Amino acid sequence: MGHTLEKYVTRGHTMLAEDFPDDDILNNFGSQASITRIGETERKTALIGMFGRLHYKYDNRYIISGTIRRDGSSRFGSGKQWGIFPSGAFAWTVTNEKFLKSQEIKKYLSHLKLRTSFGVTGSTGRLGYNDWATGVSAETYNNAPAIYPSSLGNPFLQWEETKMFDLGLDFGFFNDRITGTIGTYSKKSDKLIYSNEIPWSSSERSINANVATMDARGYEIDIRANIIKNKNHRLTFDFNWAKSRSRITEFNANIDHLVMTPSDTKMILYTGDEVGEWFGYQTAGRFYVSPEDAYAFRNSTNSLGVQEFYYSASEGMGDLIYLDNSGIGEDGLPDGIPDGKITEADRKHLGSSVPDGFGGFGFSYSYKNFRINTNFTYAYGHLRLWDYPRQQAKYGITDAYNNSVSIAGQSTIVLSPYEAKFPRLTPNAIGGNGLFSDFYLHDASFIRLNSLNMSYDIPKKVFENSKIIGVNISFKASNLFTITKYPGFKPDGGRISDSSTSVYSAQDQSTYPAASVYSLGIKVNLK
Repeated sequence: MGHTLEKYVTRGHTMLAEDFPDDDILNNFGSQASITRIGETERKTALIGMFGRLHYKYDNRYIISGTIRRDGSSRFGSGKQWGIFPSGAFAWTVTNEKFLKSQEIKKYLSHLKLRTSFGVTGSTGRLGYNDWATGVSAETYNNAPAIYPSSLGNPFLQWEETKMFDLGLDFGFFNDRITGTIGTYSKKSDKLIYSNEIPWSSSERSINANVATMDARGYEIDIRANIIKNKNHRLTFDFNWAKSRSRITEFNANIDHLVMTPSDTKMILYTGDEVGEWFGYQTAGRFYVSPEDAYAFRNSTNSLGVQEFYYSASEGMGDLIYLDNSGIGEDGLPDGIPDGKITEADRKHLGSSVPDGFGGFGFSYSYKNFRINTNFTYAYGHLRLWDYPRQQAKYGITDAYNNSVSIAGQSTIVLSPYEAKFPRLTPNAIGGNGLFSDFYLHDASFIRLNSLNMSYDIPKKVFENSKIIGVNISFKASNLFTITKYPGFKPDGGRISDSSTSVYSAQDQSTYPAASVYSLGIKVNLK
């Protein structure tokens, strides 16, 4: 049995002043000519929990445990603050059964355990301290004090609940020379908390709400093999592989899709879509012909028999060709019939940002006083957005943004369209080459050597009749190299992430990559 109580208080003070006598000496708030604003904020949140746990073990074969929690959070409105979250687990050590205890079996099957669990967990998701209540701010209007709603609250917000079932098998063979685990899980998240778009007439663009239901499945394998194990030599190999997929299965009655990245709508999810799917324009290469020649193969005929052309005179050689996949039907939705125009109706799913598989592996080897170990990580089967060249194409070469010489130097503003790697870094009539499209998505599969550690203990006999007990020489290196076809700085990591939906970090803003670090050390032990 237990009880927890958490309380967080954040206070802030602001003061804005103008017309200081100078910037060097009389620059404190007592020297200002006028104070234009004084503000103070205080934010409080609290979380209270009560829990109980029961654990039973019988004959070193069966383990049963159960837990129940009751949590309350101030982030929800009245009547919605409390949630009950039970869980249970069972494990069976099969190799402790009598029918598997013979020495003949133990030589081959040294350990086998079956385990399973089911539980419900609760989360406050992305909520702020008072998203359940409408916030107000003070202002002066017509020389009179006034207040106005600064944020819209949602008193119907509820706990985000996740029901999870997992099944696993732990094993050991040949006197544990080979050990590992195999596991799978199934997870259903109800009442996902996310930003829900609302009519602009309400004075706000969105409010947080329980908007969707999501299913997730995953698999994982861990294997450790003691390949060599004798007096002088030890060689161990470790391997891990995992895969996970999440899918939106249902929305509440108010919405039919979810915008994961609202700034550029790079991920839009409808019912049945996988979380992490890119959503944008498809391209069919770039223009390498004149506008007159382009008319011959980029045109359509409207209902009046008049030819309409997608190609605009503002487009130039080397610009991207966007595919005309669909028009707008009478119901206002994409109808799948090309209409000779490039609009939002032409956007399609472009592939997943979630890897088909990811994990790590490494080996450890020792020979007498020498030791070496490595750690690799990998991922494969996913697309990553290299957003930096797209941003430059979207906004053009201006003084307002840092401009990459390497990108600009490989674009059609410097090279010919046939030699350039990138299109013009300038907007055009249909939105420019900076529209989010598959042109900026790249295979981000990689293998990286994360760490390499080596050490050597100098034999003690070297220091006989001295005050030195021992000397260890070590070499450590991290982030040594990465094998990948991805053209950006780093094929993993990024800024797209959300606690509720676990979107894979797949947007590359060309942040500075991790440095390779090398260190050499000597450790001397004295008497």
